[in-house]
Amino acid sequence: RVIIETTGLANPGPIINILLGHPLVTDQYRLSTVITTLDAQHALANLDQHREVARQLAVADRIVVTKLDVAPLSEALRARVARLNPGATLHQSSRGAAALAAFATDGGSPVRGFAAAPPHAAGSGFTLQPPRHDASIQACCFVLDQTISWSGVTAWCRLVAERYADRVLRCKCLLQIGETGEVVLIQGVQGIFHKPERLPGWPDDDHRQRLICIVQNVDANQLGKTLGAFSLAPGSVPTVSPSDLTPEER
Repeated sequence: RVIIETTGLANPGPIINILLGHPLVTDQYRLSTVITTLDAQHALANLDQHREVARQLAVADRIVVTKLDVAPLSEALRARVARLNPGATLHQSSRGAAALAAFATDGGSPVRGFAAAPPHAAGSGFTLQPPRHDASIQACCFVLDQTISWSGVTAWCRLVAERYADRVLRCKCLLQIGETGEVVLIQGVQGIFHKPERLPGWPDDDHRQRLICIVQNVDANQLGKTLGAFSLAPGSVPTVSPSDLTPEER
C-alpha cells in the first residue's frame, strides 16, 4: 500500500485523477481511500476563510477529526461536515488515538458512500436530496429508474463535463447497463470522468442505480435534469445537448 500526503491546502483533484486515470498508474495501483484531516479547534474558522478546506472535505471518503483533546467535536461542526459530504465516514481522534482506523483496508472497495443515497421515489426518474449547502458546495444524490445504455453513459459524462467542468468536484455512479446486465462504477473528479469499472455484481443488497455528485456553484435541479441522457438508445451517437432532452428531462 502507498500513502500519498499532500500539503495542508492542496487541491486533491489532480492527484485523484492521476490515480484513477493515468495508465502508468492504474496498471499497477488502485485508488482505495481519500482521507482528509480536520482540526476540531480551528475547523469552523478555516472553513470560512479557506475554500480549499471545504473542497478537501467534499472529495474525501473518510474524515479524521483531530485535536479533540483540545476542543470537542461540536454539533455545529458535525452538521457542517455532514452537509458537505454526507457519504464520508467520520473518525474522531484524540492525541492520535483512532487515527489509524481511517487507514484500515476494506479491500479497496471504491463503492463506499452510496449509503447516503435517498429513498427511491417511484415514477420520478430520479430522487433528489434537499439541497445541502456549505457556501457554494453541496452533495446531490439521485436514484435512476430508467434503463441505461453505454451510449447514454458516455453522453451523460460528456454533457456534465461540458456544462459544469471542474465544478463537479467528485462524482460516483453505480449503474446497470441494459444491453449486457453489467454493474459498473463510474467515477469523475473535477470534470474528468474515468474508464468505467466493471464489478462482479451489486456490492450490497441495494440494487438501485445510484449517483452521488459533490458540486460547487451548480444548481441541483438543473443537474438532475441531465439524467435523461442516460436513456439514450443503445448504439446511438453518444452526444447529447440540453435541447435534445424532452421537456420532462430538461
